[in-house]
Order: sequence, then C-alpha cells, then structure tokens
Amino acid sequence: MASQVSGWGSEKLLSLGKYPQMSLSEARKARDEAKAKLSAGVDPADERKMAKIAA
Repeated sequence: MASQVSGWGSEKLLSLGKYPQMSLSEARKARDEAKAKLSAGVDPADERKMAKIAA
C-alpha cells in the first residue's frame, strides 16, 4: 500500500507496507501519521532513509 504525499512543491509516493501484512485501517493510520509529519515540517521519506542509515 502506498500513499501520495505532497510537500515542498513536489509529490512523492511513500510505501506504507504490503497488503496482506498491513490492513487497510493500519495503512490509513500510517498515511495520517505521514501527513501529520509533513504538516510539522518533517519529510517522512527522508526520516525513514535516515533511520535505515543509522541502523
């Protein structure tokens, strides 16, 4: 499942997870959290990349 997020003048596609492992309600919650982060000025895609690098 994926969600389109807009911020800073461009659209990105943010992968939220695969369908059988993630329910629709979980995907909607993840989408809402990503949109809240964008509103707070944090890019969820960049945040995910930095977490991968740190791990």
